[in-house]
Amino acid sequence: MSRYLHTAAGDDCFDPETVVVLGTALNGAWHCLEKSGVSLTADGEAEATRAKLAQRIVENAKRGERDPARLRDDALLNLAKSILSQFKRTGDTGS
Repeated sequence: MSRYLHTAAGDDCFDPETVVVLGTALNGAWHCLEKSGVSLTADGEAEATRAKLAQRIVENAKRGERDPARLRDDALLNLAKSILSQFKRTGDTGS
Protein backbone atom coordinates (compact mmCIF):
# COMPACT_ATOMS: atom_id res chain seq x y z
CA MET A 1 0.00 0.00 0.00
CA SER A 2 2.77 2.43 0.82
CA ARG A 3 3.86 2.48 -2.82
CA TYR A 4 0.43 3.87 -3.75
CA LEU A 5 0.20 6.54 -1.08
CA HIS A 6 2.26 9.10 -3.00
CA THR A 7 0.25 8.59 -6.19
CA ALA A 8 -2.97 9.33 -4.32
CA ALA A 9 -1.53 12.42 -2.63
CA GLY A 10 -1.49 10.52 0.62
CA ASP A 11 2.17 10.79 1.54
CA ASP A 12 2.69 11.49 5.23
CA CYS A 13 -1.07 11.76 5.84
CA PHE A 14 -1.45 8.54 7.79
CA ASP A 15 0.09 7.07 10.89
CA PRO A 16 1.68 3.61 10.63
CA GLU A 17 -1.37 1.85 12.09
CA THR A 18 -3.62 3.42 9.48
CA VAL A 19 -1.25 2.40 6.69
CA VAL A 20 -1.64 -1.20 7.93
CA VAL A 21 -5.44 -0.82 7.79
CA LEU A 22 -5.20 0.56 4.24
CA GLY A 23 -2.95 -2.32 3.22
CA THR A 24 -5.39 -4.81 4.72
CA ALA A 25 -8.22 -3.23 2.74
CA LEU A 26 -6.23 -3.29 -0.50
CA ASN A 27 -5.11 -6.88 -0.02
CA GLY A 28 -8.67 -7.89 0.79
CA ALA A 29 -10.04 -6.19 -2.32
CA TRP A 30 -7.36 -7.82 -4.45
CA HIS A 31 -8.08 -11.24 -2.97
CA CYS A 32 -11.79 -10.82 -3.79
CA LEU A 33 -10.96 -9.97 -7.40
CA GLU A 34 -8.61 -12.91 -7.74
CA LYS A 35 -11.19 -15.28 -6.28
CA SER A 36 -13.82 -13.99 -8.68
CA GLY A 37 -11.66 -14.86 -11.68
CA VAL A 38 -12.08 -11.50 -13.42
CA SER A 39 -9.47 -10.60 -16.00
CA LEU A 40 -8.56 -7.38 -14.16
CA THR A 41 -5.95 -9.29 -12.19
CA ALA A 42 -4.12 -10.46 -15.33
CA ASP A 43 -0.62 -9.13 -15.92
CA GLY A 44 -1.66 -6.45 -18.38
CA GLU A 45 -4.27 -4.86 -16.15
CA ALA A 46 -3.13 -5.82 -12.66
CA GLU A 47 -1.11 -2.72 -11.82
CA ALA A 48 -3.75 -0.28 -13.06
CA THR A 49 -6.45 -2.17 -11.17
CA ARG A 50 -4.45 -2.19 -7.93
CA ALA A 51 -3.69 1.52 -8.31
CA LYS A 52 -7.37 2.33 -8.85
CA LEU A 53 -8.36 0.32 -5.77
CA ALA A 54 -5.62 1.92 -3.69
CA GLN A 55 -6.57 5.42 -4.78
CA ARG A 56 -10.18 4.92 -3.73
CA ILE A 57 -9.12 3.42 -0.39
CA VAL A 58 -6.85 6.39 0.31
CA GLU A 59 -9.57 8.87 -0.68
CA ASN A 60 -11.99 7.30 1.80
CA ALA A 61 -9.35 7.10 4.51
CA LYS A 62 -8.71 10.82 4.08
CA ARG A 63 -12.40 11.32 4.83
CA GLY A 64 -11.91 9.42 8.08
CA GLU A 65 -12.92 5.85 7.25
CA ARG A 66 -10.76 3.31 9.07
CA ASP A 67 -12.75 0.08 8.82
CA PRO A 68 -10.85 -2.19 6.41
CA ALA A 69 -13.99 -4.06 5.33
CA ARG A 70 -15.82 -0.85 4.43
CA LEU A 71 -12.74 0.50 2.65
CA ARG A 72 -12.42 -2.78 0.71
CA ASP A 73 -16.09 -2.98 -0.21
CA ASP A 74 -16.28 0.65 -1.31
CA ALA A 75 -13.19 0.27 -3.49
CA LEU A 76 -14.65 -2.82 -5.16
CA LEU A 77 -18.01 -1.14 -5.67
CA ASN A 78 -16.33 1.92 -7.16
CA LEU A 79 -14.33 -0.29 -9.53
CA ALA A 80 -17.47 -2.14 -10.61
CA LYS A 81 -19.32 1.12 -11.24
CA SER A 82 -16.40 2.42 -13.27
CA ILE A 83 -16.38 -0.71 -15.43
CA LEU A 84 -20.16 -0.61 -15.89
CA SER A 85 -20.11 3.05 -16.90
CA GLN A 86 -17.45 2.29 -19.52
CA PHE A 87 -19.52 -0.63 -20.77
CA LYS A 88 -22.64 1.53 -21.02
CA ARG A 89 -20.78 4.21 -22.99
CA THR A 90 -19.39 1.71 -25.50
CA GLY A 91 -22.15 -0.90 -25.58
CA ASP A 92 -25.39 1.02 -25.03
CA THR A 93 -27.49 1.04 -28.17
CA GLY A 94 -30.39 2.83 -26.53
CA SER A 95 -32.79 -0.10 -26.81
